[in-house]
Amino acid sequence: MYFDPAPKEKKEDLFNFEEEYLALKRAFKRYNLIAIKGLRRTGKTSLMRVVFNEIEKPKCFIDSRELAPYTPHQTYLYILKKIEESTTSIFEKILGRITEIEVGITLKIEREMLAKVLENINKKSEFYLFIDEVQLLKRARLDEFLAYIVDRYKNIKIVISGSEIGLLDEFLGEEAASPLFGRAKKIIDIKRLTPPQSKQFLQKGFEQAGIKISKEEIAQAVNELDGIIGWLTLYGFYRIEEREALEKVKENASEMVKKEIEAFLKNRAQAKNRYIAILEALSQGAKSWKEIKTYLTIKEGKRIPDIRLATYLKTLRNYGFIEKKGGYRLTDPLIKEALR
Repeated sequence: MYFDPAPKEKKEDLFNFEEEYLALKRAFKRYNLIAIKGLRRTGKTSLMRVVFNEIEKPKCFIDSRELAPYTPHQTYLYILKKIEESTTSIFEKILGRITEIEVGITLKIEREMLAKVLENINKKSEFYLFIDEVQLLKRARLDEFLAYIVDRYKNIKIVISGSEIGLLDEFLGEEAASPLFGRAKKIIDIKRLTPPQSKQFLQKGFEQAGIKISKEEIAQAVNELDGIIGWLTLYGFYRIEEREALEKVKENASEMVKKEIEAFLKNRAQAKNRYIAILEALSQGAKSWKEIKTYLTIKEGKRIPDIRLATYLKTLRNYGFIEKKGGYRLTDPLIKEALR
């Protein structure tokens, strides 16, 4: 069902993902590292879950959000145990050793042990490792570890995703010094829906639910939710029972976005007001560098050095709050609601 707000698990519940679905399936034949890029709530996790569920060989799915507060030591321990839980009995001889790991074991030994486990799996079968929001694990130097695995184990297929686009690009290796730089990889981009696609999505979803919604109401939702399939899904889910569904989505979802912005600003106290001012400028129609700088200058009562502004804009892009396509713009229409 299109309007189920949980990540999709079956292909028939995906909308407008045929090209990306086929690209991911085909990529397994040629690539050992596949990256799925897209903004928050554009369907990356659903695509990964659907394809993951169709794989009949040994596999493991890691949600990096569960690991975000973990130390590097805990991260590798968690991955080891997840692989232990998800693999079949043919690997139990090696994997059984994981339960003997003590808290004080060094990170180096844990990484070596994980590599040994994957080496053993690689000798016996193909193995599919999916890691959602992988950029959150860079501090555990997982990019170094994945580079090691990609170079050595041809039966290990790794699928990673990220919604903080700039950070994912850094993880994948934009520069020669990056561990994954130069490794063969397939990049699959997930885009927001176009207005006609958004309209079709809502129409088909309401048909599935057996209710009829006016063209005007659908047009308003399409206009205000800007092709973000996660918000369109939530709107459809609420609208099945409530007439004020759009307002409810904007209220509830903007609170979620607000928390994401607050988490981003938590360790940026000195520049907090400047980041907020940049988002405000974009929410009020600013698009160019000059317009953003003018707004920020008026807000602060003094000029901001160009190098500082460049850093602020790059950071906001890295974390997926803004994008640059011609001019700058907010990636999510509900950031404007959250700022209120």
